[in-house]
Amino acid sequence: MIKPPVLRAKAHQFFSSWWRITLEDIRAPLFDTAARLQFFLLVALLIFVLPSEGYSEWREGLKNTMRSLHAFLYAFPAFAVFAGVVAIFKVAKEQKRLGQWASNRFVFHQKRHLMTAVVTSEDNGKLLHFKVTGLPKNASVDLVVEIEKGFDDRNIRVQFVGHKDFPIMWDEYERHNMLGFVPEDETLYVTTLKPTPSNASTIKVFLMSWYA
Repeated sequence: MIKPPVLRAKAHQFFSSWWRITLEDIRAPLFDTAARLQFFLLVALLIFVLPSEGYSEWREGLKNTMRSLHAFLYAFPAFAVFAGVVAIFKVAKEQKRLGQWASNRFVFHQKRHLMTAVVTSEDNGKLLHFKVTGLPKNASVDLVVEIEKGFDDRNIRVQFVGHKDFPIMWDEYERHNMLGFVPEDETLYVTTLKPTPSNASTIKVFLMSWYA
């Protein structure tokens, strides 16, 4: 039996994706190059071309434009409803592409990139923040930090910090993974330690999975 927190998490995941995809589809015509060109052609027609051909031509063109606008007001609600229906199928396809549920855990097929930072010894002890967005309230996350291979990739230590007011003291352990709750502001931190002098290093933070 599926527990209520998992049902709420799945519902949040579905509806947040559905709303995003629906808005993207509704806004798509506004960002279409051909549609923008047609709009400017219409403006040029009404302002420059038709007035030069006489008042009657301009008036007829204006009437046609108003008819098109009137038709748009009728068509847009139907278009929005259709976009919402199509989004249901797009959400299902997107979620299968992104990952799968295993009990109360959603596991990504490919790790989700959250942050990239290039650090030097001047960044020692600084809190480098990153956002974990789009998850239900009280979700917990499985994070990993990777050090990009390079000239100085072994000359760096990295660890996660769950809260900026409670930093973790450095010790002999490497903390390149973290399992923790997402705070209200959806912000988590990493901190680095490098010897001086040393070359810059690149670190990347990824989300592997999250728990309802």
